[in-house]
Amino acid sequence: MPTYRFRNKTTGEEFDHFVRMDDKETYMKENNLESVIVPVGFVHQAGSKIPVDNGFREVQDKIAQTHRNHNMKRH
Repeated sequence: MPTYRFRNKTTGEEFDHFVRMDDKETYMKENNLESVIVPVGFVHQAGSKIPVDNGFREVQDKIAQTHRNHNMKRH
């Protein structure tokens, strides 16, 4: 079961709640809530590089050939 972030439509209070996906909509309606989208953060050690293998480089090259105006930098 996932944890969701909700906001009470009346009070504006935000909180996390652990609820089954199938029960989410019912829980929101019964409690006058709306779902809040929470950005996911990834932490990476500053200044270090993630190793990229040749397979990934091949994928990047295929993307570049198919999408000429892409803005993905090759690692």
